[in-house]
Amino acid sequence: MNQAKFDHENGLRCEEEVPLWQQGLELGKDWAKSLCSTRGLIKTAKRRIPITSWARKYRVKNLMADIIAGVTVGIYNVPQGMAYSVLASLPPVYGLYASFFPPLIYAILGTGFHTSIGVFSITCMMIGHARTSLLPDGHTSYEGIDNLKPVDIVAALSFTTGVLQVDIWGF
Repeated sequence: MNQAKFDHENGLRCEEEVPLWQQGLELGKDWAKSLCSTRGLIKTAKRRIPITSWARKYRVKNLMADIIAGVTVGIYNVPQGMAYSVLASLPPVYGLYASFFPPLIYAILGTGFHTSIGVFSITCMMIGHARTSLLPDGHTSYEGIDNLKPVDIVAALSFTTGVLQVDIWGF
C-alpha cells in the first residue's frame, strides 16, 4: 500500500503545494494585495499550518486510539530521549526536550500523515563527537570564550545547521 492508495481508501486528499516562487506568478501582479487581504491570509494560514485544515475533519471515534498511541509513544520516548542525550554527551534532561518538542511542533505544522519525527542515535553520536572535540569534558572555554557549557556548543551547532538547511532549501 502506498500513500496515494491509503489516502484514497480513507477519504483523505493531499493537495500538492505550490512553491512560493510560483505563487506570485499564478496570482499575477497583484499577488501582494491578495496575500494581504483577510481571505488571502486565511488561505495562506491554511496552507502553511495544516492542523487548521484537518482538525475540523477529525473523527472523534479515533480519539481513544490516538490517546493510547500517544501514551505508548510517550512512555517509549522518555528513556530513549534520555539515552540519546547521553550519546550526545549532554545531561539526560536535554533528551526529554528533544523528544517532546519536535513531535509537538510537527503535529501543528507537519504535512505527512506517517512521518516519524524525533532524535536518531547516529546524529546524537555525531553531535557528541563534535561537542567533545570542541569542548572536552571538564573545560569551560573555547578560543577565548569563557564560561561555556556543553549545551552551548550543541545549541550553536544545531542553530548553524538549521540556518544552512533553510538557506540551501531556499525557504
